[in-house]
Amino acid sequence: YYVRAEPSVEVREVNPEFLSALDDYRLRDVCRLVLSSPDSVVRELAAEILGIYADQNSVDALLGALDDTSPSVRYRAIEALGMIGDKRAVMKLADCMGDDVDFVRESAAQALKKLADKRATSALVAAIDDESSEVHEAALDALGELRDDKAFESMADHIWDDEGALDFAVLGNLMRYGDKALPILSELLTEVDERIEQRELYRGLVPFANPVADVLVLALQDRRPVVRKNAAQLLWALCVLLNDDRVVVPLIAALEDPQAAVRQAAADALGLFQDSRAVDPLIGRLNDPERDVRLAAIRSLGIIRDMRAVPALMEKLNSADFLERSQASDMLNHFQPPSIDLLLEMVIDPNRPPESREEAARILSESDDPRAIEMLRGLLGDSDTRVQFWAKRATDRIEVNLDEINQKPE
Repeated sequence: YYVRAEPSVEVREVNPEFLSALDDYRLRDVCRLVLSSPDSVVRELAAEILGIYADQNSVDALLGALDDTSPSVRYRAIEALGMIGDKRAVMKLADCMGDDVDFVRESAAQALKKLADKRATSALVAAIDDESSEVHEAALDALGELRDDKAFESMADHIWDDEGALDFAVLGNLMRYGDKALPILSELLTEVDERIEQRELYRGLVPFANPVADVLVLALQDRRPVVRKNAAQLLWALCVLLNDDRVVVPLIAALEDPQAAVRQAAADALGLFQDSRAVDPLIGRLNDPERDVRLAAIRSLGIIRDMRAVPALMEKLNSADFLERSQASDMLNHFQPPSIDLLLEMVIDPNRPPESREEAARILSESDDPRAIEMLRGLLGDSDTRVQFWAKRATDRIEVNLDEINQKPE
């Protein structure tokens, strides 16, 4: 049906599910035969169908189609050879990197990536300078899979383009080489905010988040503070894009870094993973000498919501720092159920700082627990006017709710 029908746009819309269900060897034989049809639409369709079947018996016929006069047929033949994955196609596909048509060269690079054969390195390296950005990026993507020393060195020479801008496709694919790419990334991290902005670097590395994260973890051990700082901050920004939690342990170790900016970034990043292994180390950072680190630890403990953190966060309600008290109070609201017993103890303790008692009263005022309501009614005459304020607000709220219930029609 497909090869006999009138050539048209509709005929070229191949349904892979239909072909998979059909699985007819006779159709494959016909497709191989009509690759020499005088009609380019039929030849293109035949190549596409052979690619969907991914039959190694079709390799020779498809290799012959790489010399077809129609770019669309060459494109489909290259695509099919990439799907089949037969190594016999490597050198012919490498030759296609010199095709006159952009989308044919791009398809050849994509097929060579699937084959991952180092014999194609030279052709792919030459394509780094291709005038087409799509071919340029496809070639780099293939080189990133090769793990070849020549490919690495060639890409490293192209990190900065002719206009002095950072080529993120080059940098991202270099990161796939792991620790081999560490010196390059570390040196780049020393130039953040001088030669390149951190935000720009983050945006450019987003498509390569996982391999980049592996190298950033290694950069956390660099002796230069600026490298560790920028590595930690980029790692924090990329955390939400990672496929797993392999960076949690290195981030926990970074909580002990002598540089406050590294500790802060690590503390903030750990909250994004919600990993219980980070709870005790983060609790330890609640007493960090740097305020920003303490605040980051408070935030992350609130996000993780492990009950082990509740007593430590409650203690932060005694802090002389208003922002710490306020943030600890907000984070405690993330825990269910709230720690009513600790709050009740805190609000009536005359030895607590006034700010601590006020925060406890404020949290209790939002609770519907009968113990909290009873306690706050008893504090309407408290010597601290701020505690009185929250006690009155709570009792007023209860009375309003009762009035609304009483006014409902039976």
